[in-house]
Amino acid sequence: MQLLIGNGVLTPEHTFFDYGCGLGDDVRFLRSIGYDAHGWDPAHRPDAARCGAAVVNLGYVLNVIERPAERAAALRWAFDLTERCLCVAVLVGSAAYSGEAQSYGDGLLTSRQTFQKYYHQEEAGRYLEEVLGVAPIPLEAGVFLIFRQSADAHAFLLNRIQRSVPLIHGVARERKRVLRTALMETFQTEYAEEWAAYADFVATRARPPAGGEINALRVAAEHGLAPADLWQAASGALPQEQLAEQRRRRTNQYLAFMAICRFRGVPRLRDLPVTSRLDIRYYFRSYSHLKQLSDDHLFAAGDAERVARLCETAPAGVNTTDGYFIARRDLPSLDPTLQIYARLGELFSGDLDRVDVIKIHKTSPRLSLFSLSDVRETLPRLRSRVKIDLQSQQVRFFDHSTNAEPELLIGKQLLGFDEGSTDARAVSLGRRLLMQDEPFGLIVRERTVRTRTWAASAGRSA
Repeated sequence: MQLLIGNGVLTPEHTFFDYGCGLGDDVRFLRSIGYDAHGWDPAHRPDAARCGAAVVNLGYVLNVIERPAERAAALRWAFDLTERCLCVAVLVGSAAYSGEAQSYGDGLLTSRQTFQKYYHQEEAGRYLEEVLGVAPIPLEAGVFLIFRQSADAHAFLLNRIQRSVPLIHGVARERKRVLRTALMETFQTEYAEEWAAYADFVATRARPPAGGEINALRVAAEHGLAPADLWQAASGALPQEQLAEQRRRRTNQYLAFMAICRFRGVPRLRDLPVTSRLDIRYYFRSYSHLKQLSDDHLFAAGDAERVARLCETAPAGVNTTDGYFIARRDLPSLDPTLQIYARLGELFSGDLDRVDVIKIHKTSPRLSLFSLSDVRETLPRLRSRVKIDLQSQQVRFFDHSTNAEPELLIGKQLLGFDEGSTDARAVSLGRRLLMQDEPFGLIVRERTVRTRTWAASAGRSA
């Protein structure tokens, strides 16, 4: 439920149905916070009605259905009830379980004599698309969204990119009062709320709003001010280099969105939100120009030598012999080709918001995504890792949180993590490890820290 709510898929305005709700804990929780939620379960709520809803959840149901035909039927039943979006969750990976279970059908028979079907990430995605005829969107390991309408899927993908690539903060608050004409001064004073909304729109979207996009245009027109007057006042009050950087980030967001759509189906322009259509017209002049530019960058992302050169000259991050490491939050600083390359990971593994460090492999078409415990620690611990082969589309998830010996990020400042406690010795050791080509670059086992004359207490001082 947290994933659905946190990603804006489920809101109080959406009805919800839990297909295979068990004892109904999620349904009760959602009702307690004001949602219209219902559920059905063959064992615990067999008499409940199976009713349609905007959002339907099929959580860890497919794993326990033994017969493939019944499994597919349950999936279709759930999708038939879906008005807007179906969320499907399955168990991913069987390596940890295989020692305690025996093969049975296309799954496993556990020690309790219950059936479990485990999937690989790419296998689950293919299965959902084969049965439903709709390409799913991964949220995280084993969790997928299937939208009824392609327009809703494209809107979700675009919102995810725009949300996870933050724009410059605070530029709207740096504006000064300019164009002190009597009309403008009166408008800014008497209609401060409308003026603030207009100025914030300009600061975040780096373009003038169109008629109907924002109420300030109507109010200003009633007082004798033209749209050009507002645009000149708001844009002129901002540092021009920041306005240009904001425009560059917006442009790159749409380039990345279009590149991802090439793998799922490119939307018609009229199916995009109105504000996005206006963005595209302003930044690219035409939809065809956006698609051509995005294709050029996507093609360049398949050129290993070009990718390696872009990594070597990138303004942020750390290069090793075989890879390039960058903090996920620094993605907006990169060339659009590298941004697109990194964002391809979302096609197969899910939201990059859960990732702290990204590794682009220079010698093979692969990505590694690292999630850390807390970057405020002196030596943040590796919590999980995702390895993606972009050529075969294989995805592997690794949980490092329970390792007997933790793996640590050494010299976090080299990746721009300056918050929390720091230590100059960590930076020095990190540089030495990079020169010696450690397999994971700056992420090494604790024993490596101890054997490289690093004081053991440093790792516990956070």
